Amino acid sequence: MNRLGLALALNISAVLMAAAQAGGFGRWETQLGSCQIEHRIARLGQQTVANNCRRMRLEQNIEGLLSARFIAPGRELIFVGSLEKGQKPMLCNGDGGCKPELPIKLLVSTVAEASFDSRGLARGIPHAQLARGECEVTNRSVNCQASIGEGDSWHASASL
Repeated sequence: MNRLGLALALNISAVLMAAAQAGGFGRWETQLGSCQIEHRIARLGQQTVANNCRRMRLEQNIEGLLSARFIAPGRELIFVGSLEKGQKPMLCNGDGGCKPELPIKLLVSTVAEASFDSRGLARGIPHAQLARGECEVTNRSVNCQASIGEGDSWHASASL
């Protein structure tokens, strides 16, 4: 390895160690009491409703940017965005476990959907779309909604 490569590797390692020590990334997951996901496709006049999500996970890869992931057998629906102004990021420890300061309000910019087979292996690349919406997580519920151009929309709500 040349000097430049070694220096780059040491810098990346130092940044990753500092991030882990700062505790700025990780996840918080909880079981759901009830859950409903609704998807409307305006151009086809279709609406689908699912009531089988079991867990919800908040993931913070960078402070201020969060994803709210609704997890059902064989399927995940993810709302991704930034914290509303004035909201505090999750406090995370070095092991990646986080604790959100509720309520949290997320300004959604992307919605993604992923599907998995019975072994938990992904069935292709997650389908992601630019969106506009919001998620609110309180100590009792989570409610996310987003519009995706041409009248299509996603809505997920659950009790914690």
